[in-house]
Formats: sequence, structure tokens, C-alpha cells
Amino acid sequence: AGFEKCLIAVERLCEKIMYERHGRCRFTLVADHGHNLVEGQFFDMEKSLKSQGFRITQKLTRHGDVVVIGYGLVTNSALYTDEPDEVAKALVGYYDPIDMAVYPLRVDNQRKIVIRTREALAYVSCAGNGYRYEAQRGDPLELMPIIEELKAAGKVDAEGVIDDRAFFDATVDHRYPDALARVWRTFHGMAQYPPDLVVTLRDGWFAGDVGFARSIKVKSTHGSLNRINTLTFMMTTIGPLPPAMRINEVLENLQ
Repeated sequence: AGFEKCLIAVERLCEKIMYERHGRCRFTLVADHGHNLVEGQFFDMEKSLKSQGFRITQKLTRHGDVVVIGYGLVTNSALYTDEPDEVAKALVGYYDPIDMAVYPLRVDNQRKIVIRTREALAYVSCAGNGYRYEAQRGDPLELMPIIEELKAAGKVDAEGVIDDRAFFDATVDHRYPDALARVWRTFHGMAQYPPDLVVTLRDGWFAGDVGFARSIKVKSTHGSLNRINTLTFMMTTIGPLPPAMRINEVLENLQ
């Protein structure tokens, strides 16, 4: 209801400006992420890490140190640690609110991104014009049926590299849209100082600033890899838009 009220106000404002300018204006409305519209409970990341024997610090100086970035109230948490594999195993294995852990690791002398859930494990790597998805145990991103379809369509090469654009188009409506490119960019180019580990939470839970969490009641938030947290809207009077695009393609489609 709150969203509807705001959008109606925005629509009326646009109509007023359009009328006053005799149509000589253009409007574009866009949001940068989705919202899960689920009332949430606070997951205390620092307390959980302490209970697993790690130390919460402001700087990594010795074995067992973890720096937790507590911004906002969102369905993910960014961590800095020299032991991402050990921290991920400790969190994913013991706490139901945690959906998955994502982190870079050298595997067979190659840098890969680990996708770890309680039941499953996979590696993501970048090569050429696409990405590899290696399911080691189970299928944490639920991608194998789609990848098999892309193989049949000739969109996966002999080395297992999945064509980037074909994968994007095939996963727009998937539970985890465009997941391979998104998890890779998280640690390669998205941030100047990328975290060592990102933990995502199930809808109905959130992490972040504990003082902030005590002062408000969260009715909706965002931040994880799934569809409802991810997909957003864009609409414009400039001209037709593609049915789906990545955020870095927005400006080129407004020319």
C-alpha cells in the first residue's frame, strides 16, 4: 500500500510537468534493486561468529579475526577474513537463517568463486565470453537443467564455458537471475575493496547495524541473490526498452 501511494504521487507529478511543458520533456523511473515485502527478524552476525570461536575486530591481525561490515539492514552480510572457507563452513553449517556463502578461493591453482549452502557446493569461474559452473555437490544455484538446455542449443563450448548473453536471457526469470555474472562481479570490479566473503540470508531475516535493528520494525528489505530481492523496474518515455537488462546497460538504452 505504501508503494502504491508513492507511485500514484509520482505519476501525478509527471502528468503535471508534462502538461505544463506541453509534452516537451522526458521521464525515466528506475529502481536499483528489488524488495522482498517480507517482515524480517534480525540475525546477529557478530554474535554468531563469536559463538563459533571467531574474534570480531576492526583489523585482521591474527588467525580467527573477522571484520563484519554492518551497514543498513539487508539480506546479506559482507565479511573480511583470511579464512573465508572456514568462516563460511561455520556459518552455513549451523544457522538456518543463512541461505548461502559466496567467496573467492584458489582451487587447482585457479581463482574461482565458491557457492556454498548446507547441502550443496559449486564453483564459478570466468573464461572467454562466459562462465563455468562446476557443481561439486548438489546444485546450489539450481542451474543444471538450464545449462543442459543451453548445451543442447550450442551455447556451452567444449570447455564448459557458458555463453554470457545466452545465460542472462535464460535466467532472467530464474530463482537466481544472472547469478554467474553477478557473483563473479561481486569480487571482480564491482567494489574497490571487495569483501572476502558474502553471506546471504533467507527472506524473513536480515543482518546489519544492531542499533538500527533495535529502533525500527523491518517490513521489507533486500540484498540476497534471489529473484524478488534482485529484479526491479525501469520505465521511460524516451523510447522502447529491452525486456530485461543488466544495470550497466541502462544508460546505453536511454540514448
